[in-house]
Amino acid sequence: MVRWDRAPPSAHSPQRSEGENEVSDRSLIRASSAATNCDDSGKVLSHVNAMLGPMNEEAAHKFSHRRGFLPHFDGDAVVQTITFRLADSLPRDLYEALLNVVADHHQRNERIEAMIDKGRGACLLAEPANAAIVQNTIRYFDESRYRLIAWVVMPNHVHVMMEQMSGFRLGDIVHSWKRFSATRINNLRSTKGPIWAPDYVDRFIRDSDHYERAIAYIENNPVKAGLVGNPEDWSYSSFFARSGR
Repeated sequence: MVRWDRAPPSAHSPQRSEGENEVSDRSLIRASSAATNCDDSGKVLSHVNAMLGPMNEEAAHKFSHRRGFLPHFDGDAVVQTITFRLADSLPRDLYEALLNVVADHHQRNERIEAMIDKGRGACLLAEPANAAIVQNTIRYFDESRYRLIAWVVMPNHVHVMMEQMSGFRLGDIVHSWKRFSATRINNLRSTKGPIWAPDYVDRFIRDSDHYERAIAYIENNPVKAGLVGNPEDWSYSSFFARSGR
């Protein structure tokens, strides 16, 4: 379902802990200064992989273990996928036409995702420093406000799959991701203005089959978009995190 950002949460925004990243945002953006659109994003992956290095052993084990564990869908587990996108990823007139013409929200969501997969806009997240900011933001509150299951940061949008935890509203979580990452990206680029589109799309995971299909869709998104040949070659994803590369 398409939703709009809600009021900001009262909790503090994510802050980078000491030693969380061995590679600074500045060093990453220097390494990828040529990656200014979606077509360029695949060209810098070898540099990025070498600079980022593998996820630490404890974190990689955590995600590997969680990937093989199915939530209890017959109980109270609430697992959702979330898609949010950059502000310029879809022309406003086209987006509004979809809202007005396509009544079925499942079909509308599929049309929106198909359109943003074409790599529209400036694709700020093709710059590794920006992608790293978003990925670190998503992972910051893992296990404290939600349980991450899968994610991928694409050049102009982001897919996340997570299990919600009691007491934390999805709209507040998404708003905090956008607010903090937008501030960091604007500061890094010495720019102002909106980074993210105000909407996001969420879907409930119905059962174990849907669960597996959703993970496969998220982690294979870079392959489907033609950015890499294998999911483990895309640095900003749960698949890469589990690989320990």
